[in-house]
Amino acid sequence: MTDLYLTGPYLIEINGQAGWHDGTLTVERDVIEIVSGGTKKPDPAWHTRDSQGHAHGTSVWDEDNPFPTLRTVRVPCGKPGHNEDCTVPEYRCRICGAVVEPRFVTDKPAGATDYIPGRLRWTATAMTYQDVRHIKQGDTVSVELSFSTPPHRYSGVAVVGQKWIDGRANKVELHGIGPLGKQILA
Repeated sequence: MTDLYLTGPYLIEINGQAGWHDGTLTVERDVIEIVSGGTKKPDPAWHTRDSQGHAHGTSVWDEDNPFPTLRTVRVPCGKPGHNEDCTVPEYRCRICGAVVEPRFVTDKPAGATDYIPGRLRWTATAMTYQDVRHIKQGDTVSVELSFSTPPHRYSGVAVVGQKWIDGRANKVELHGIGPLGKQILA
């Protein structure tokens, strides 16, 4: 799935050479669809006491350690037909070792769809009345694109694609080969 990100007129410099204008920049980003198999997360409202009276609860401050008063031990899953390497987490009190079962809630139900940004592609076209014989198809060039409304600048690296003459103007097509940096200008 591709999403049109930006298109518009700009001024451009190619390898530091100004004088390019009346072009367009098209930026597309692939959108990757991810279908969940069903996931759970610690219940942020869970709180309990173990058999020795020690308090335990979910910490919302640290996603990497949601149960700061518990330690996790891997134990055999015990399901018939599973091999001996199959383990499940068991949570134990850090003070007394009592087994505690934290509560989990559904984070994403099975079949839920999420979208994450994927690869970014960009192409640009520009024209100039200057001599462009020094720019050859297949050359790798530095590119800087400036927009006035709102004022911002993009920079990146591109490969020169097609070149052609339109009336008296030389036109060039550029294919981005990496990220496209963006700056907001004051």
